[in-house]
Amino acid sequence: IDKAGKYAYVGDENDYSDAGNISKPKARVYVIDIDPASPVFHQLVRTIEVDAAGQGLRHILVSDDGKLLYLAAPNRNGSTVPAPAPGGNDLAESRIIVVNIDPADKPTDPLSNPRKYWQQIASIKTGQETYGLQSGGSPDRVLFTNRYTDVEAVGALLVTDAGPLTFAA
Repeated sequence: IDKAGKYAYVGDENDYSDAGNISKPKARVYVIDIDPASPVFHQLVRTIEVDAAGQGLRHILVSDDGKLLYLAAPNRNGSTVPAPAPGGNDLAESRIIVVNIDPADKPTDPLSNPRKYWQQIASIKTGQETYGLQSGGSPDRVLFTNRYTDVEAVGALLVTDAGPLTFAA
């Protein structure tokens, strides 16, 4: 749920890869209006398609400042070994996907979205079987867990530029 209490972001564990291109896995985030004063209260208002790592999405985290949505996209389901995918993309690592949800970036013209509101702005590789996300206590820190091995069980993402057009971590 966003910091303003207007939208719920719901991830899907399904993989939505194009059957003709399974080396580029996709996942979906459903945006549901939860503002009781809204005329579209309790309705799906958007589906955001994002890159994934073959196993859909798991944990979702809204940044401390409410501007970014972080999505855990694992490459394993807990019982399978990561396998090379056709086309050269080995899906060997999970990812954290970043989506811009900053209300200040919401476009006024529905035909133009220059600040990438409700769009993926980054994909960061994170190791094996990334499932959990947690705030690191500030908008520029995200902790994540990988459940495949103890060696890389906990990791930290440090955001150096949170801009929707220049995101870097």
